[in-house]
Amino acid sequence: MNDVGFFTYRFFPRSECKNMVNRETVSWFISVDRVNHPLMVNLRDGVINRYLSNCPHKYITFHDVLSELYDRDKEVKHVIDNMKQIDEKIPHSARKSWKSRLPSYFYKCPTFRKLKIPKLKFLWLKRMKFLIFMIL
Repeated sequence: MNDVGFFTYRFFPRSECKNMVNRETVSWFISVDRVNHPLMVNLRDGVINRYLSNCPHKYITFHDVLSELYDRDKEVKHVIDNMKQIDEKIPHSARKSWKSRLPSYFYKCPTFRKLKIPKLKFLWLKRMKFLIFMIL
């Protein structure tokens, strides 16, 4: 993380879809250096306002709100444009094939079928219903 205090993986170029919404960044990994980071406060307020309004609730409301903030809020645009830029394709690279994955500290939804990786430990968090894995 650098001096803007925010990091997430980014779409290069912006993911634009006529049938859905634009996506500037991923929604499944976000890191900030402090509570009440200005971008997160704006994003939180935008998502809350969207859900309280009569707008249809979309599964990817997060992306829609963040893209709108990026387009109209100079501070949000500055943070996203000046964070460390890492393409979302890198952590997604293990989804199709572990052998052809790109080097990364983190992978989203890796495919482990028929895979024998030494020292791979899984921890299932039942309450949160997601899988955390570490390669030691």
